Amino acid sequence: MRIFGRIVAALLALALLIGALLVVLEILLAGLGQPPLVIPYTTWYQGAMQNPWSNPAIRLLCIGLIVAGFVLLYLSLAARRPLGFPLKSSDDSVDALVKRKSLEGSLGRSAMSVEGISGARVRIKKAGTAQVSATTNRRVEGDLKERVQSTVASRLASLDLASPTDVVVNLRTRGTQ
Repeated sequence: MRIFGRIVAALLALALLIGALLVVLEILLAGLGQPPLVIPYTTWYQGAMQNPWSNPAIRLLCIGLIVAGFVLLYLSLAARRPLGFPLKSSDDSVDALVKRKSLEGSLGRSAMSVEGISGARVRIKKAGTAQVSATTNRRVEGDLKERVQSTVASRLASLDLASPTDVVVNLRTRGTQ
């Protein structure tokens, strides 16, 4: 989502820049007594004078612009997963951060280290929950889920994060894949 937001922001910024440069050029040409280059502002002005605000096409255009504004506002304010998690520090002048992607990879490797786990993927949600999706080739899982949960939880505890993170394990056995 971050990449999509950056692309939209870059395209909007480019469109605004081009539009602003075009308006400045048109103003300069009008000041020199030249006809419009691209923007037919005289016909736009006459059309604006002839069409009242109660015209359905104008209202529909305004509603579309308002909706587009709200969509852009939502995209900029939408909750995102954090990029990093702060670590506890004995010194207040030192700030340390673990990147989300690195933490997820480390926790995934910890889950994979449990005997019987053939695959593991970890996603850390914003609410402070590490969600482990693990698979096993065993037909009977036994206490495998608890062992994965305790291994990942001990790895989290060893990192000494500033805010506690819960561990939720979803285990799929060979028969449920």
